[in-house]
Amino acid sequence: VAFLLLLWFAVIPLLLIVFDALVVVVVFFASLVARVLLRRPWIVVATSIDGTEISREVVGWRASRAEIAALRQEIELGVADGFPRVDES
Repeated sequence: VAFLLLLWFAVIPLLLIVFDALVVVVVFFASLVARVLLRRPWIVVATSIDGTEISREVVGWRASRAEIAALRQEIELGVADGFPRVDES
């Protein structure tokens, strides 16, 4: 009887928790792979302190990294619309 109670109240719930966590991990990685393989655009967003936003859609992981760097440079140089120039002092 004690074995059945342990099985019912401890082992089975733990197995269900592990199974649920595995499903979440598999769905996460499947969505990441689908985004990359199906070439869905990444949305690169920059927000200033006053709430001004610039967003750009970029296809590809490497291209999004390059777009982040280009957007950072535009903001630092003051050529991005709605963003003040950044003074490095």
